[in-house]
Amino acid sequence: MVVSSSNKKRITVEKIADNLGISSSYVHEFLSSFKNIVIDKNVVYIIDKSGLVIEAWLKGFNITDIALRSGWRDLERLCSVLFRKFGYVAYMNFRFKWCNEHREIDVLALKVPNIFLCDCKLWRRARVSQLKEAIEKQRERALLFSKAIKGSNFLVDIAKGWKYAEVYPIIITVLEVPLKIYKGIAVVPLSSLRSFLIEFDLYRDILDCYLINLY
Repeated sequence: MVVSSSNKKRITVEKIADNLGISSSYVHEFLSSFKNIVIDKNVVYIIDKSGLVIEAWLKGFNITDIALRSGWRDLERLCSVLFRKFGYVAYMNFRFKWCNEHREIDVLALKVPNIFLCDCKLWRRARVSQLKEAIEKQRERALLFSKAIKGSNFLVDIAKGWKYAEVYPIIITVLEVPLKIYKGIAVVPLSSLRSFLIEFDLYRDILDCYLINLY
C-alpha cells in the first residue's frame, strides 16, 4: 500500500492503520524498520522506492505484487538494483546504433565475463505468440549489440582487463511462471532472478551466447 501510494497524495500512519484495521503504533513500528521509509509527524515518506521494494522482498513480501504496484519504469530500476546487489554494473535504457539501426536495451548488466541484455516485461499475462515475438526481438538486439559494441570506447572502458565477453539476451517478467529456456533465451520471472544469477553456471551451456574477443 505504501509503495503504490508514494507518488499520490500524502499518506499517514493513521490512514494505513484504519485501512488495515490494526493499531497505529504497530504500523509505526513496522514501517520504522525500513531504511527507505521516514515518518515525520505521522506522515509516511519514501526515500527510494526501488530500495524499499528490495527491503520488502528481503522481508518476505511478494516481489511480483510489489513490482506490479510500482509501475513500468520501476521494474527496470528494480532489476538494475538486483543486478548491482550481485556485483554487476547496470545501466538502464542503454541505446546503441549499428548500420543506421537504433536499438535500446531496458537493462544492461556487466560482470566479467558476462553481459546480460535484459528486456523487462510487465505482462500480467502473455500469449505464446507474444512471447515468441519478444524472444526474436531480443535475439536481434543481442546480435546487433555484439557487432556494435566490439571495439567501442564504452566496452573498452567498462571491461578493462577482460579478455572476452559473453553476451546473453534474457527476458525478465513479473509473471509467476517457472523459469524456462525458449530457443536458447531465458525467460526469467522476477521472483526467480536472484536464484538465476546464483545458479547461472547451470544454465550457461544451454543459453544463446554471443562471444566478443577483447584482446
